Amino acid sequence: AMMNSRLKERELTQGKLRINWKDPGGASFGGMGRLVNRSPGGICVDLERQITAGMLVQIESHDLRVAGLAVVRYCRPKGMNFRLGLSYGGGIRQQK
Repeated sequence: AMMNSRLKERELTQGKLRINWKDPGGASFGGMGRLVNRSPGGICVDLERQITAGMLVQIESHDLRVAGLAVVRYCRPKGMNFRLGLSYGGGIRQQK
């Protein structure tokens, strides 16, 4: 328990994160990602689908208690899935 007494720069995190986005043509997509880690500015998550870097996505996680907008910083193949780096955009609500 000693290690958790201080917030690390990148906390390993378990749980799920819902991601919703629209492609350039306006079609809506959604997916449930698996949380990998989090930092004060964003979240790393594994997702079954690819999302173009630079896209604005809607995120919601009961596990992290966050909801709002995030920007996809990167999306790399990771096994059968994709690893996404998300940074918080405007309108993130985080409840302590």
